[in-house]
Amino acid sequence: MVNGYAHHLTDDPLPGTQPHEVLLHVAYADHQVAIVTADNMARTAGIKLYDPPALDPGRSANSGFTDRLDVDPFWGIERLTPQEEAGGFTGSAYVMWDSGNTPAPIQNVAPGSPGYPDVKRDPHSEPRAQVSARAQKYAFFGGTFLDVCNGAPCLAPFR
Repeated sequence: MVNGYAHHLTDDPLPGTQPHEVLLHVAYADHQVAIVTADNMARTAGIKLYDPPALDPGRSANSGFTDRLDVDPFWGIERLTPQEEAGGFTGSAYVMWDSGNTPAPIQNVAPGSPGYPDVKRDPHSEPRAQVSARAQKYAFFGGTFLDVCNGAPCLAPFR
């Protein structure tokens, strides 16, 4: 469903609308929204990933589940260049915010179920609660991408 509109979000707007620039703030291991949906939207709409890396090494490669071996995290998503991250980039951007949660297993298992390790609160709202994320949104609405994580993965510790 999201991809039907995502095709027309940035470069090919629907009739009577303008092209848009998009800032995706995604909570890693979100209990409400699967990361694959943000990945699909980014690939479909051509939204570049903030990736200095996007997550600390080892966070997505094998996060405690033997069924979760992300060989190529964020596959097929174009990355922001270091020059773009340093300032002056004016396009769409996808920023992953990590609160330290273990990502969901591939199976349909709810957080807190037997075999689901390291259950913490749902990080869904944590990116929006970060002062640095708000500063990034403010700059984005002014037309510029601001690297508020200083060339490192963006962390969104629980409040």
